[in-house]
Amino acid sequence: MLYLLTQVSTFRFCNNTVHILLLRSLVTHRNARVSLILVLWGCILPKEVCAWWQDAREDSLLHQLEILDDEVTERVDVLNELSYYYARKSVENASNYATRALILANYLYYPSGIAKAHFNRAYIARNRYDYETAINNLYNGLAFIDDDKDQIALKARMVREIANVYATADNYAEADTFYAEALKLSELIGNDRDKASILHNRGLINFNQKDIETAEYFARQSLDIGKRIDNPHSIGIAYRLLGVIYGTGYKQPKDALGYLERAYTIFLDLGDKQSLTEVFYEMGRNYNALGNYTSADSVLVLAQSLADELNNPNGMLEVYKIYGDLEENLGDYKAALEYYKRSEVLEDSIKGFAQYWRIANQQTDIKTRELGDEIREKEAEQRKQNNILILVSVFALGLFVLLAYIYRINRQRTLANFKLKEKNDEIESYNVELSQKNEEIAAQADWLRDSNDQIKKQTDELSKLNRMKDRMLSVISHDFRSPLNSLRGALMLLNSQQLPPDQLQLVTDDINNKLNRTLNLVDNLLQWTRNQLMGVEVNRQALNIYDLTEETFNLLLPLAEGKRISLINQIAEDTVIDADLEMMKVVLRNLISNAIKFTLKGGEVRVESKYEDHYLSISVIDTGIGMPPDKVDRLFELGTDRSSLGTANEKGTGIGLLLCKEFIEKHGGHIHVVSIEEKGSTFTFSLPAQTTRSSQIKQELAS
Repeated sequence: MLYLLTQVSTFRFCNNTVHILLLRSLVTHRNARVSLILVLWGCILPKEVCAWWQDAREDSLLHQLEILDDEVTERVDVLNELSYYYARKSVENASNYATRALILANYLYYPSGIAKAHFNRAYIARNRYDYETAINNLYNGLAFIDDDKDQIALKARMVREIANVYATADNYAEADTFYAEALKLSELIGNDRDKASILHNRGLINFNQKDIETAEYFARQSLDIGKRIDNPHSIGIAYRLLGVIYGTGYKQPKDALGYLERAYTIFLDLGDKQSLTEVFYEMGRNYNALGNYTSADSVLVLAQSLADELNNPNGMLEVYKIYGDLEENLGDYKAALEYYKRSEVLEDSIKGFAQYWRIANQQTDIKTRELGDEIREKEAEQRKQNNILILVSVFALGLFVLLAYIYRINRQRTLANFKLKEKNDEIESYNVELSQKNEEIAAQADWLRDSNDQIKKQTDELSKLNRMKDRMLSVISHDFRSPLNSLRGALMLLNSQQLPPDQLQLVTDDINNKLNRTLNLVDNLLQWTRNQLMGVEVNRQALNIYDLTEETFNLLLPLAEGKRISLINQIAEDTVIDADLEMMKVVLRNLISNAIKFTLKGGEVRVESKYEDHYLSISVIDTGIGMPPDKVDRLFELGTDRSSLGTANEKGTGIGLLLCKEFIEKHGGHIHVVSIEEKGSTFTFSLPAQTTRSSQIKQELAS
């Protein structure tokens, strides 16, 4: 705690946390000393802790859930991720999302989604001490996992969770068996993070079995792997276990506190409240053992506050037990007895709580099975009805064809007999007339073929216009709405006049960037629509490509500076081409802004040129995230899927690239792309070098 107090000046004040903890201290503690400590605690909370309530991962998952269709496997994956995310924050939310994922996965028969939903339900049940439900869910989930290499990681997690359940239920022999199996699976796929977690858990069950030296061996192995892979959570849980081993096992509270303070720093940065609760009450236990009752009291207040906030009965139980020991050491036996009584009552309620959730889970399973049976019955009935309808349709069609054929044959036979009887003598004249009619029919057939070709051409044109209309409506309804909603929200913040000065510039910059992107989108839409509907004439003139590139860089500089991207112009200053000025502006602006969009922070975008085979080739090169080959092949096709999000979640429509392709081809040039995932992309367009670096063009530009 003394170390923490020295850091006051380096962190910002977190008002809500201070007010809550200060209020609790005034109600539940005997003197103002604790209140002062809690105020200092609030002062040193880093900004990452204050941002717990605005978790970006939660917002991202909820946004995905909102935009996904109701009956796709991707929705199952998002529901499962939300369940796992909430498992250590809100048990009710976690349980709700897991149940929804299981119902939808069963409906879609999505084995991987079913297995993950069972895993999440087992994890929640274990935290509620409902070990029977946890084991049942895990074995049910394993039934949907095959031996495919891609599913070995999920199988390893399921086996490890079975071991966790047995360990939590104090069945250490079974737990160790399943940990060993999970360790083999993790080594098979090279998953060092899971390996570190398994070694930590094996150390924990050895500690619970009083084998302290073996427990320390596994804890240090887990710590070494965590440091090697640079995984903060693995390092934090290893330090926490070493703190428990040295404090409770070796009875060396000073060394224990050293490990626990390291764990505290890591979990604070991660925002892991559950782990912080455990670290705080273990620190309280060791301060109590050292006789530092003031510090013990202070950290136990924090542990109690977090356990209460997380609705964590196990954490609250440990706090009560340690408080009982603390009050006993202080000589207040009455208060100690009161805490011991609270711990006994809470322990009994935990057992009842587990029984309640076991019954609730059983009822949920029954409802889930009933819903699955109902869905399967409806699908079977629908298939039966569809089959009957198909059979009836086929029979009716066959009968109609047969009757038509019989009618046609009879009619032809009657006419033939009549002609044979009445007009035998006119056969020759009829043959001549028939020949003439055949010629007329041939002429009509030719006319029909020409008409059909014209109709097909018009149909193709209408289809193209319809696709363009649908594409434009999609862009207007989605890609305009999202940035305009963001701009409206930002303007509402500005109008509220409640933004601190340090955030006002950030909001202003964000509004400017969104306006620039939206204006660029509008410009692309207008240019492309005009090109599609009316066509665009190429107005050629002498253009200095170096100057035009510099002008485009200046226009897009705010976007690049926002991501710390370097813009490099390597075109020779006297490079000149005969082309349309406005079209070249559109091409350069779209290619360079696209490169900025898919380049990570700290990267670079470079423009260079070279002459080859009577063409001037201009390349826009970025060090971004690149694209897979299948996406490169479909990049310039109309009607393909919406373009990807940029590295800072920038949105686009794909129309800009189509516009570039059309404008380059109007100049008699071509454009192509070379892209490597995780390396970057190079967009190169080539134009006929009809006019190059002549003094005549330089004079024209100067005038």
